[in-house]
Amino acid sequence: MRQTASSADPCIAATGAPVVVSAQVEHDDGRVGPALRLLGWVFAVVVSVALVRILLVQSFVIPSASMEPTLQVGDRVLVSRLDVGSVRRGDVVVFDGRGVFDALYEGHRRFLGGRYDAVVTEIATRNGRSMRAHARAGFETIHVYRDATDEWAVVAMPLRGP
Repeated sequence: MRQTASSADPCIAATGAPVVVSAQVEHDDGRVGPALRLLGWVFAVVVSVALVRILLVQSFVIPSASMEPTLQVGDRVLVSRLDVGSVRRGDVVVFDGRGVFDALYEGHRRFLGGRYDAVVTEIATRNGRSMRAHARAGFETIHVYRDATDEWAVVAMPLRGP
């Protein structure tokens, strides 16, 4: 039997065709649905991870073989942002690249320039980043040699004028 618009059923239109009714459920007691709850948890986790990275530790990947055999290419190191200033022999020190290297060697010029002629160090030649940074600071290659594991550049930065 077909129902008409005069029928008491609200799901039947005046034409006699069924009407689609939205199945959205609203909670009268203020509860949120599972999707919104999941979104809240995801947001909390993302904020927590960001705060840990900003305030506590940061992860780095070793990009080159310049620290072998201690660290291999692709190794990950976690760097503490809290333990600053207590550097001991054997520690790996990470510079953030915001002028620390240049400031270090500028300090060498100021403090050692009156007493010494040059600062000399050696760099694995495959460490292109370090070679470029030393060149930018004023170092020049004075000798290149090879040992059992690597090729090394001995570089010098003059502290006094010519």
